[in-house]
Amino acid sequence: MGDLGDDVGPGPNHTERPGARGILAFFAQFEQENSAIELSGIAQAWTEGRPHGSPPTAQNKEAEVWSLFEAGLKPAQIAKELGISKTSVRRLLAS
Repeated sequence: MGDLGDDVGPGPNHTERPGARGILAFFAQFEQENSAIELSGIAQAWTEGRPHGSPPTAQNKEAEVWSLFEAGLKPAQIAKELGISKTSVRRLLAS
């Protein structure tokens, strides 16, 4: 009869299989390069004074939000009318 230690042990690890380290290394390098490219683009936009990301659509409608609110519409109705989120309406009314 064998010792219990012979049958019990750590299971197979994904890095023990041939080629797994190479595949993992490839994806790690790919992600690192793409992150660096994306971050450099954002940094360049900031230095040139250009905004990045989505344009501020709700901020452009602040006057309309206030006029509809003063006319008695609720935030959900204003959001639907202007095509912006309820959260954006609430944020504009809170400012």
